[in-house]
This record gives sequence, structure tokens and C-alpha cells, in this order.
Amino acid sequence: MQKFYRHIHRRLGSVMACSTIALSVAFDAAAFAGDPSLPLALQRQFTRIANQMIAPVDLSEAKSGLSHHGLGYSIYLEVPGYAPFALAGGTTNPNGGATIAPSTLLRVGSVTKTMTAVGVLKLVDQGRLSLDDTLDEFVPACPNGATITVRDLLGMSSGLPEYTDGDFVVAWIAEPTAPYTIEDTIARIQAGKPMFEPGAEVVYTNSNYALLGEVIEIAAGAPWASWEQWLTAQVIVPAGLTSTVIPEGQDIALPAGAQGGWYYFDLDEPSKELPAPGWHDVSLQTPAYPSAAGCAFSTASDLAQWLDVLTTGALLSPEMFAEQMTFRPFSGVEGSEYGLGILRGGGLLGHSGEVLGSKSEMYLVPDLGVKIVVIAEGGDDDLQPSVYMGEMLSAVLRFKL
Repeated sequence: MQKFYRHIHRRLGSVMACSTIALSVAFDAAAFAGDPSLPLALQRQFTRIANQMIAPVDLSEAKSGLSHHGLGYSIYLEVPGYAPFALAGGTTNPNGGATIAPSTLLRVGSVTKTMTAVGVLKLVDQGRLSLDDTLDEFVPACPNGATITVRDLLGMSSGLPEYTDGDFVVAWIAEPTAPYTIEDTIARIQAGKPMFEPGAEVVYTNSNYALLGEVIEIAAGAPWASWEQWLTAQVIVPAGLTSTVIPEGQDIALPAGAQGGWYYFDLDEPSKELPAPGWHDVSLQTPAYPSAAGCAFSTASDLAQWLDVLTTGALLSPEMFAEQMTFRPFSGVEGSEYGLGILRGGGLLGHSGEVLGSKSEMYLVPDLGVKIVVIAEGGDDDLQPSVYMGEMLSAVLRFKL
């Protein structure tokens, strides 16, 4: 049952592998200049690749281990010299429903971490926080809290136990709108055992960013009633993100223009302790489950705008941006590194996201100036939008040979 979040390292490896394949194709930068829109032949390739994510699968005959494809998608691509290209299709519901449009807000999961990280670094710039402040100054009684620093939390090097392990996802799927709170998350972390000494390794752990929401809320202080309000006012609005929403912890209502999602739960062997195999309606969820680690809604085009802000340090001082862009390799994940809220590897810079019912990829190819965002709805753990992102990047590069 740990596979929903524990397989994130596999996804990181998949992202980097796909990007490496894509970037091995020759590229002529000068050839991208001039045309106002992407060639129709390339647009058709993108449509074909995207529709593979929602290709019908006979779930009545499917056995465990087969990939259950997604229900819908939203894609945004920017190539230097061309107008942006947006593509959306499918739905968020296996029983049908409203078609996803480029303007539809969707859950983006751990891409939220990039926004949380910039918010924390902005508080440091404002003198309200230090990267060397310790966790126990904000949240007491966590394992190694006296020596874990804000920098450790941002850089995935705290060693804190993963609060989403064990029965967490079971409860989330079974009761996605339950009155779960950040206090529940803190209690799970406090009861766990550290994975390693602070700073010794880099391991992707959602606990780090769930706690950073609390750090923001305490450090920001009055007049802000919550970390969500502060992040919206100090990061989302200044970044020009007009279609991005950070929902309050207990606000299960979908934001205006948003669609929820469904999740396909797959088991090798059915169990009375686990949800029944099949589709589960998770369109309404308590945001406090993923919290500052993954609760945001956005559009693919807004995330492309956010990539500009994130990868240029537009909201940060040069000193804080340099801190953010200091990378360390993940433990046990070859070719993948983590900065302070940002991933690098295989020629890509950005972040991936996953939350019940939705997965996302948001990446810049710095050497080429190409930006790509893929949000996939539905599916199970085997649906990897990074694969389709890699195919799309390959198509862009091959077209210019």
C-alpha cells in the first residue's frame, strides 16, 4: 500500500530517462525562429501522443499490473520562435462529463512544492525566517527536530519519516472529504522514526513540505490567518498566476473553473483492509491531506508562466535564488538532483506532481528554452505522464532535423 507515494523515485527516474532520450536528438536552435504557430504536422503528432493517455482499456478483462490509462489531459508547450501551443481533451470522470479545456483548473500535486519553496525563501528575504532556523522552533517534538533546519526541509534532507506511508492513502481514498487536519499529519510525523540524520542524504519526502506550510504560517504572522492566504498574496498574485488556487485546509469545494478527478485503485490481491479495486471518486478532497506538499489547482498555461518565475528567481533576491538553485543528488536515484523545491536532471529543470486522481509534469529545457507542462487525469500508479512528455519533446526535436 505504500506504492502511491513510495514509487515517486521510480517516477523521477522515468522523467529523467525520458528527457535524456529526447535530448539525444539533434537540435537546430536557429530553425525555431520566425513562424507564428507550430506546424500542423507537429500539432497532429502531439494530439496523437496525448490521446494515447486516454486510450480505452477494457477494465473488465484487465489484470493487475496492466496500465490503466488516463481519463483526460491538459498540455501546454512553448518553443522559441512559435506561439504557445495548448491542447486539452477527455474528462475527469470515467462515467463521462464535462470535457477538459485548456482553461480548466486541475490538481497539480507536488508542483505545489515549488510554490511553497519560493514562499519560504521570500520570508527569508523579508527577514522573518532563516534557512538555519530549526524545525522545533515551529513544530515541536518531531524526530531530530532540534537539528533539522529549514534548509533541510526545503532540500529533502531532513530524514523525517514519510507521513503518507502505511494506511494514509487507504484512508484518503476511502474518505477523501474526511475532516483531516495538519495536526493529524504532524502527529503521524512525530510518531515515526527518522530515516537518516539531518543533512546526510536527499530522499523525497512529503513530510518536509507539509511542515513548511506551518513554518510559513508562523513566520508570516499577522495579518495572515493561514499559510494559504500568505502564499496566495505573496507568491501566486505577484507571479501573475490568474488561474492558480491554493485552497484552505478544510475547504473541499472545487474552485471556480476547476474539475476534480477519479483514481483507479489496483491490487495484486483484494484485501478487506484496502479499498476495493476499481474506480474511486476523489473529485472532492480535503486539501489538508496533501497540504503545502500538494494541494494546489492550476492550468497548464499558468504552470508555464510559473516556470518563468521559478527558473529566473523573479520573486527572490539573487542570494536566495542562488540558494534555491544549489542542487544535491537524490540518494539512490541516478541522474536526478534536488535544489530547494526544484528538480534537475536529464537536461530538465522543474518539478513533477501527483495527487489522488491527477499527475503533472512541469519542465523547462534550459539549453533550448523549451517549456512543457502535462497534466494527466485519472489512471492508476502505472500511468506515467513523463513518458508522454518525453515523446512530445522528442517530436519537437525530430521535426527540426
